[in-house]
Amino acid sequence: MTIREEHKRVAKEGGYAWVFSLIGALVRYGNSVILTRMLGARNFGFYALANTIVTVTAIATSFGFPTSLVHFVAKDNETKRFGDLKWFVRSAVRVTMVVSLVILMSLLLLVPFISDTVYKKSELNLPLFGLALSIPFLALYNVKSSVLQGLRRIRKRVFIERIAHPLLYSVLLLLGAYHFRRMEFVLACFFVSAVSVFALSHFWTARELRLVPDEAPSSGPRWKELFSFSTPILFLNFLNFLILQSDIMIMGFFTTAKEVGIYAIASRLAQGVGMPADSLGASLAPSFSAMTGKNDHDGLANMYKTSTRWIFMAASFVSLLLVFGSDLILSIFGKDFRNGVVVLCILTAGQLFSAAFGTNGTLITQTGHPKVNLVNAILMGAGNILLLLFLVPRYGAAGAAAASAISLMLLNIARSVEIEVILKISPWNRTILKPLFALSAGIGAGYLALKHSNAAALCCSAASFGLALAALGFEKEDSEMWKRLMAKLSGARNG
Repeated sequence: MTIREEHKRVAKEGGYAWVFSLIGALVRYGNSVILTRMLGARNFGFYALANTIVTVTAIATSFGFPTSLVHFVAKDNETKRFGDLKWFVRSAVRVTMVVSLVILMSLLLLVPFISDTVYKKSELNLPLFGLALSIPFLALYNVKSSVLQGLRRIRKRVFIERIAHPLLYSVLLLLGAYHFRRMEFVLACFFVSAVSVFALSHFWTARELRLVPDEAPSSGPRWKELFSFSTPILFLNFLNFLILQSDIMIMGFFTTAKEVGIYAIASRLAQGVGMPADSLGASLAPSFSAMTGKNDHDGLANMYKTSTRWIFMAASFVSLLLVFGSDLILSIFGKDFRNGVVVLCILTAGQLFSAAFGTNGTLITQTGHPKVNLVNAILMGAGNILLLLFLVPRYGAAGAAAASAISLMLLNIARSVEIEVILKISPWNRTILKPLFALSAGIGAGYLALKHSNAAALCCSAASFGLALAALGFEKEDSEMWKRLMAKLSGARNG
């Protein structure tokens, strides 16, 4: 496959992933609106804190296999080692099943200690216990859906990961929102959704694997190779989560549940800036692994630079919407949440800076250097926690946002330097200047229009960004990606 064909394939799958991620984001934000309206800011704060604790715990259940399987499945599928491919899938699923059950039982026993002794919030008991019951199903559907990504069934992976669970969850919540405005009903809906999505991921994965030829593994069990790759990723995922989400856990010690709830919504909104990177990352991961296997350094560098420009372009537009529309957007969740405008702007700035460096973490891992990412995460995770402990008691939610943004910026700078040293690849070429200029035009227009109204600032910033990009002209790859995306959205079939 030529680099031009690879660009088209990544653009096509990335376009699908972006559309699915956009739908998923809208569903998740709708889900958050339902939850905040049902529970209120205070009870939603308890729910968000419990969800964060459960997510931290659940990271260990999959043992880094979701990322590892993308690497092994894509690589073995490319080299036609189908017996090895199926061995990795079966082994990862079995280990995940056992570990998730052990961790579930351990967490259930620790719920009273965490709620009453650690956080001194007895109201945390119920949501923590209820959300914990879904851990095995969440872990297994993440592992199974990663097999789909390794086989380049990107749309199915993104649908399972981004849309299926929040969509079903929202539907169930809406069915009882009028009569059952209670935490118990919310938790029951979450559990049913997790079980249902696990069933869907199992069905799709089993069907795809039946198309893979049955062969014996080429060299017997490869436990050492599996765990040597996945173990650093396990700790990496855990530490990355600390960088991105420990803010809510630490806020639980120093602030009220209401403030935690407001911050949680602002944080979820800001993560929309990273959606383009997540979407293209799903498509890029198997491509990075395949190019590494073929020693195609020039293709790897070209793909990384091009995808970084795409990501920064899309993230810039989303950032403008969030910053200049922050008051309007937050008011949708309830009047209390309008207090999160400053927090949302700070978090958005951190996410935009991260987007400017592309999918650097994915590139490092999929080119066979997961331990480098692990060292990054250890250092940045420790630094993030220290910043949070210093800033949150003094500045509350704004301090947590500043700590998270600073940590994310430092992490991306470190990764960029390492990629330059190890792979001799930088994230940019001169074409990055076009979206950068368009972003500057959007910021300037939005700032000038703020004296009239937030709505005027929102419209002017978005319009100026689009006009500036159009005036500067798109790169050839950008035009092809846009045409393919529009063709798919309109129901046409291209190529």
